[in-house]
Amino acid sequence: MSLMKPVIYQDTSQFLGSEAKWKLYLMNERICMLYSTFSHINFAVGIEPFITLYHWDLPLWLENDVNVRGWLTKGIVYAGSCFKLFGDKVKNWATFNEIRTMAVEGYGNGSKAPGRCSISALENSKKTTGDSSTEPYIVAHNALLAHGAAVQVYRKFFQADQKGRIGMVVDGKWFEPFSVTRQDEDAAQRCIEFEIAWILDPLFGMDYPDSMRKGAANRLPKFTDEELAILHGSIDFIGYNYYTAYYAEHIEYDIEPSQRWHETDRMANTHYANSEGNLIGECMGPPDNDWIYNCPWALPKMLEWLRQRYGKQQLSSIPIFITENGTMDDMEDMPRHVACNDLKRIEYLKATLQNLGACIKEHGYNVQGYFIWSLMDNFEWNSGLRSRFGLYYVDFANKQSRYIKRSAEWYREFLLQNDEKNNLKLCCYQLWSKVTSKLC
Repeated sequence: MSLMKPVIYQDTSQFLGSEAKWKLYLMNERICMLYSTFSHINFAVGIEPFITLYHWDLPLWLENDVNVRGWLTKGIVYAGSCFKLFGDKVKNWATFNEIRTMAVEGYGNGSKAPGRCSISALENSKKTTGDSSTEPYIVAHNALLAHGAAVQVYRKFFQADQKGRIGMVVDGKWFEPFSVTRQDEDAAQRCIEFEIAWILDPLFGMDYPDSMRKGAANRLPKFTDEELAILHGSIDFIGYNYYTAYYAEHIEYDIEPSQRWHETDRMANTHYANSEGNLIGECMGPPDNDWIYNCPWALPKMLEWLRQRYGKQQLSSIPIFITENGTMDDMEDMPRHVACNDLKRIEYLKATLQNLGACIKEHGYNVQGYFIWSLMDNFEWNSGLRSRFGLYYVDFANKQSRYIKRSAEWYREFLLQNDEKNNLKLCCYQLWSKVTSKLC
């Protein structure tokens, strides 16, 4: 659940001191009451909520306000009021969901809100607002600083009494080399760094990756020593959204400096098939929206990459939650009875969980939870209602009536068969057992 859109911003100077320069906006009291009631109901029936403070949904007027300029400006934090309002029941807080996505797709290629894009070279791009060469880096930088400030507030004023934890949700695909060359191996590593390490490295006390300093040069903002000190260790857990893997091929772009941006700075092209024409996995979506391929073997590889980069001892002390994993229907506009017979989704989920459970048992990764995206079909951002990820079918044309899919039945049985010997703790178990009977 994301709290950004209805809650807006709130002054945190009462928590950070008189020198803090945070913007002051009013809270939406009616929505706060709704969320408070919702969290109390969840608590009463045994559901443990995981709350995201920001999930891309910045109100447009704050984006357009010349004094705010959305995430292009430092110092936008409203977390203190959320901790105060909901912290008695909420014990799991994520400051952000997918900073990379909001920065690259919101301010780079313009495919997501606020739709800023200045690169005419992008396919089908007609946007001319913003600066794609700099804004994604500025936005991610400011979001990281906001994360650090929010964690400071929570740890100083709330955590001891509320006994909760605070972390961040990141996203990133796994990348395999396009061919058996050193250049493509390096390209795959750069792609991972440009997605995952970009966000996580500062949280482990490091600067941005060297590959990003080289690729983006002076367009990549710099941290002060004080800012890095605030970010270092500012996560009690890591949320990781995993869906798919791609191949990465080294390429050197001969383009004007104004046309360079995040995707060209990494000096790599990404592909669904390698140099020999082999697909990286089974395509899971419709032909015009085929970004998910079934690669369950890649999730353990990513967990090992994290361990190698940040250290086994350090990473073992930080719980990891797979906060999103799932796939869309393989065709759009399918009849309900066809959409509900979603055998491909079952195979995708089964393979992912088998690989995840095996690598936890064999290698001891500190993975403490798994969340499927999503419980029911919903509005999928710029894909609207046409991409259906749910375990429950929603008839949007008829009062949003809900119908159980075969994947929901399979997952329910999987959870009921779970026992203490299973090394994967499934945090959505209580949610599933309490809620599904009301959705059938």
